[in-house]
Amino acid sequence: MTTPALRDRWTGLVILLVAIAWIIGSEYVIPSGYSGSAFGPRTFPTGLGILLAILAVVLIAGTFRRRDTLPPPAPSDAVDEPAKVSTRDEMWGAAATFGFLIIYFVAMQVLGFMLATVLLVATFNYFVLGSRSLVTTGAVALGLGVGVWYLMGHLLGVYLPTGMLGLGV
Repeated sequence: MTTPALRDRWTGLVILLVAIAWIIGSEYVIPSGYSGSAFGPRTFPTGLGILLAILAVVLIAGTFRRRDTLPPPAPSDAVDEPAKVSTRDEMWGAAATFGFLIIYFVAMQVLGFMLATVLLVATFNYFVLGSRSLVTTGAVALGLGVGVWYLMGHLLGVYLPTGMLGLGV
């Protein structure tokens, strides 16, 4: 049985390798700025790669600072024992996520970004993640939809689909 520290080290190593590949890809694929400025099109992606690499190193270093021991086995009649997730539940979760992504792609073309995002996030949150509070589900969906729409559409100037029905914002 692997310890949590060993799993975190492997995770940190994989994330570090992805960050290095991301930085190299950003430097070789995205052109530099044309005005002679230090900031150009590749500054933001390269900065995100560097941030990811730093966080991966922090994760790996943190595993060496803590003493990792496995907890003793709990008695079989323990009430606070965590529920085990079956392979069937994991496969259903992965399939549901993949299915929702496909539905989201199609719905965004028909309904537009804002309406499709709010509807699909609320539906996913309710049915797949099991959030039964309608207020929380609606707030998360509306907050995520409006937040991403404002960030991408207004601050970054990305064109978001308005949909075939013209209902998109």
